[in-house]
Amino acid sequence: MTDWQVVSPAQDNEPAKVKLEKSYHLKPGDAHLYPVGAIHAPMREGPTKLIRIEGVNTDNLKRTRIEPV
Repeated sequence: MTDWQVVSPAQDNEPAKVKLEKSYHLKPGDAHLYPVGAIHAPMREGPTKLIRIEGVNTDNLKRTRIEPV
C-alpha cells in the first residue's frame, strides 16, 4: 500500500497536491483500517485479490483529483 499526505488541498479546478508518506506490503490475511479522508493506493505486482469494505455506497461519491509532488 502507499499512503499519501495532503500538501495543499484541491482548489477550483486544481487537484490536491500530495506527497508520499509511506509504502508497505500487506501480506495474505493482513487487514488495515484507514480513517475517513485518508489517501491511499494499493501496490499490485501480480495477481491480487483485495476485499474492500466501505461504510456507504461509493458508486456516486465525488472524488478529489490528486497529483503527487
